[in-house]
Amino acid sequence: MRASDLPAILDLQDICFPTIEPESERCLAAKLQASPNTCFVAIRDDQLMGYLITHPWTSRLPPELDAPQCHPPADSDSLYLHDLSVHPDARGTGTGQALLDAFYNVFEHSNYRVSTLVAIQKSTSYWERQGYELVPPSHAIDSKLVTYGVDANYMIKRRHD
Repeated sequence: MRASDLPAILDLQDICFPTIEPESERCLAAKLQASPNTCFVAIRDDQLMGYLITHPWTSRLPPELDAPQCHPPADSDSLYLHDLSVHPDARGTGTGQALLDAFYNVFEHSNYRVSTLVAIQKSTSYWERQGYELVPPSHAIDSKLVTYGVDANYMIKRRHD
């Protein structure tokens, strides 16, 4: 992913996340700058068909949604999968799995033992099929999840070595 991809990513956010306020370009740029080697795009015929954004974070709590800055904590122990989006015209083509495979390759060769994410828009079962498990709720987690919308779930995947 490059900074020049961000306008197309914002357009895809509008399509893929109609029930939540899209994140700002500043927020996405901060995440890309924090971890450029863990952010990916899928391009077909010069059109962005999907993207995946991840960055280091702690597994204790998810990051704030739409934060204007992204400074991974010094004690980061997780690769946080912030967002995976696939254009409706590319669904069923393997685009999403290709983006995940690129991420899983980085994850498997990293020093991180876990990956975390927040499942939104009833995607929990999809992420469970990808090997993620629900993190037991807590007051601290619930207070972060409220910004992600109704039915958001914090999830974790442990690397198997």
